[in-house]
Amino acid sequence: MTRVPFSSSASHFHRRHIPSSDAMTIETVHEALLRANLTAPMTAEDALLWMALLHTHEIHFREPLLRDRPTVTHLAPITSRHAADVMAALWRGRKRAERGTSSFWYHEYNEKAGYQIVDNISPDRLHRLQELRDQLATDPRILRIVPED
Repeated sequence: MTRVPFSSSASHFHRRHIPSSDAMTIETVHEALLRANLTAPMTAEDALLWMALLHTHEIHFREPLLRDRPTVTHLAPITSRHAADVMAALWRGRKRAERGTSSFWYHEYNEKAGYQIVDNISPDRLHRLQELRDQLATDPRILRIVPED
């Protein structure tokens, strides 16, 4: 299992600086949230579960955070293609260059995961997805993260 660090130094896996709402837009918010809350190296398996989380869950904020959407307090689940863009951005510049592309993650997600709703996730993977959700929910800006209705 390959573990890939998400900080510039592989020895630093603590919570990153939480960007201010001035820095986040609707296009960058998912990447910014994951970058700020990843606390350990990510496996490819976890990357697919992060994609599933972003694709199947709503993220509710305590207050509006987005510079370009000043009244928005929650994010709807994103498409699997958008989730692939987020994952590619997180992996860009690492040793395995193909993982820095959206097409790689889009193909991986549809080939190996492809979850469209939470009910389709196997119990063992669901447990891990819930751990990742709980990790992201520790962000003080987040009120709750819930599966899409």
